[in-house]
Amino acid sequence: MKMLLRICVMAGFPFVTAGCASGSNDAMHIGSLLFQSITGHAAMITREQAAAIPYASIGVQLGSSAQGLAVLGKGVGDDRYWYSGNSILFVTRAGRVTRTVGLPYDLSHADARSGSAPTAPGTASHFVITLDFPDLGAFNVVANCADSDEGPATISILSANIETRHHIERCEAPELDWSFENEFWLDAKTGYVWQSIQNIHPRSSLLTVTVFRPESSPRPQAAQ
Repeated sequence: MKMLLRICVMAGFPFVTAGCASGSNDAMHIGSLLFQSITGHAAMITREQAAAIPYASIGVQLGSSAQGLAVLGKGVGDDRYWYSGNSILFVTRAGRVTRTVGLPYDLSHADARSGSAPTAPGTASHFVITLDFPDLGAFNVVANCADSDEGPATISILSANIETRHHIERCEAPELDWSFENEFWLDAKTGYVWQSIQNIHPRSSLLTVTVFRPESSPRPQAAQ
C-alpha cells in the first residue's frame, strides 16, 4: 500500500520533537505497531516511540487492547485519513471517527449534523448522527444525540498537561435499539479535539483516540 505521508509537523511541538522526514519503510513499521496492538501483541506506546515518528500521529486503543499508532496520510477537505500499515484505516472529521477499515467491527460512514453549541457547562445541544453498518444491513441509521459541556478538565498526553473542556454526547438509535455515549476533550482555547472515547459499532468495544502529534497548524474545531 503506498503511503502518502507528506505532512510535516511543528518543530518544537512540546510532546515530540523529531524533525520532518519521509520513508515508506518507517510508515510500514508504524503500521505494524498498530496492527500488533489491535491483536494484543504490543505494549502501550511510550513517549520515546511517539517521539520517533516524524509524522502527525494518533494513539488508538480498542477496548482493553494495548495502545497503537496511526499516522496521517492525507487530508481531503475536512476529512483526515490515518493509516496503519496496509490493513487498517481511520477517517476522522473534526475529531470524530467517521469511517474505519480493518477492525473486528467497522463503521462504514458517519455524518453528524450539529445544532447550537452549549453555552454553559452542563447545558446540552441536540443534533443527529447518521451511520452505516453494512455487516448489519443497516444504512442511514439515525442517532438522536445531546452534547453536554461538562466543564474544564486537564488531561495528560505523553506527560504534557492540556487544559480542555470535557464534552459528553448521549445518543439513542431506536432502529438498532442502541444507546451509547461518546466523550471528547476539546482544547479550552481552540476547540481542537485532543482525545476522545467513541462508539464505532453496536458490537464493538470503545475506541479511544489520542492525538500525539497534530498537523502543523491544527485548526479550531468542534467534536461535531
